[in-house]
Amino acid sequence: MTRQLRSHLNIAIAALALGIVACTCGSQLGGLTATATPPPAATTAPIANTPAPVPTKPVIGGGGGIAAGELQVVNTNVVQRADGSWRLLGEAANGTEATAANVSLQIEWFEASGQSLGSDVAYLLTTNVAPGETAPFLYDIYDTGVPLASFTAVVVDFTSSNDLTRAALDLEHAAFTIDDYGDFHCTGELVNNTNDPVLIESLAATILDNNRALFSADSYWAVTRYLEPGERTPYRISPLGATGAVVSDYFCYVYVDAVAAEPVPANAVAFKDTNDDGDNSNDVLYFVDTLGYSHLVGEVVNNGDEAMNVRLVGSLYNAEGNVIDVDFNSVPAPLNPGETLPFDFTTFSATNYNAALRDETARFTVQVDPYWTYAAIAEYAALETRNGSATEEEGIITETVDVVNTQTFDVDYAYVVASVADASGQVVGYSYATTDPIAAGATVKTQITIYVDPALDSSELKVNLIVKAPKP
Repeated sequence: MTRQLRSHLNIAIAALALGIVACTCGSQLGGLTATATPPPAATTAPIANTPAPVPTKPVIGGGGGIAAGELQVVNTNVVQRADGSWRLLGEAANGTEATAANVSLQIEWFEASGQSLGSDVAYLLTTNVAPGETAPFLYDIYDTGVPLASFTAVVVDFTSSNDLTRAALDLEHAAFTIDDYGDFHCTGELVNNTNDPVLIESLAATILDNNRALFSADSYWAVTRYLEPGERTPYRISPLGATGAVVSDYFCYVYVDAVAAEPVPANAVAFKDTNDDGDNSNDVLYFVDTLGYSHLVGEVVNNGDEAMNVRLVGSLYNAEGNVIDVDFNSVPAPLNPGETLPFDFTTFSATNYNAALRDETARFTVQVDPYWTYAAIAEYAALETRNGSATEEEGIITETVDVVNTQTFDVDYAYVVASVADASGQVVGYSYATTDPIAAGATVKTQITIYVDPALDSSELKVNLIVKAPKP
């Protein structure tokens, strides 16, 4: 059954920039419960099938075979995927007395006769490799039917430095899962138990089979990059897997590239206290949509005096307190001072493709990622919306609206930000669309799909729209 909804149109102006400015951590929502579950007890023990946290510490100049004074490739492996393509994997081990950063390797692959089939440059999945550490690399050959038998990898370039101060983070509440497609998910929390701020320069994981051979690898999907003393961040790393893979046949190994950092000033982004009860930790909604996908929906507000670009990190926990999924979400348009914009996490891949794991969700958190929350620079202009119309069917709302460029200049695109609120004003759904170019005075029709909890009464829902376009 398709229902007609009210459509309420809003207009706003903001500014946007592409760049990175480290900011101190914003507020964090903790203890939000999907079911009545007490906060998990802290633990430093990884779960079964999850080795101890890294960086790894190869034996330099000893039984590990790593020559002192060299940066060399070790633990290589060739894996053919089911579609006939290839993964070339390995690690670079640092036997020097200085940190190696931005390491590049020359990769060459061969058929059984030794004939070269091709070559290319590859890079490590972490930025820094301190003395005594290893870091992984992954190179994919997507051509199928290539008669590949072996490959070589040689370090050809890196930056040497003695200035890096390695920061040790504790790994807690770890989990290792495999989804319905056979892809791997390494999740957990990194905790800064040091006395100094820490920047996570990079984060990666390798998947090892029962013979401890490298099988897959990837860098992180989601993590909060800057941590003050005592703070923690959830993380997810999701290497590609293989159909039919089971947890008992593989291990996840995590590589943490963290360094001591200078303190940075706090930003003014906070979570909106929608219900005005003085507590902004109960204003984020968790629900599962009609497709079986998890959502975390809420609003953030800018309490500062400059426009801000915002990124958030959201995580799901089971009843034992282990992290089972993590996602990031960037608010598409910048927050002006005093402005509020919605968010929704929609790519919880570990649980979206594993219904049994999703059903274990007992608690969730959302926190501002201070590394990717920074002052906006570019200017945005407001456009108008007209003839808004929304329909709903089984928790899927389709908003159709005309976007009118009332400015005197052409725009390359516009963000159409749509949020759905219930009768109390609580945001229960959010999405956005990007339009085609719009000439000055012209109109384009835009359609936005928004997912809400299918159990909600659509007669009590209202769609709100904000349109912003970058100035030329």
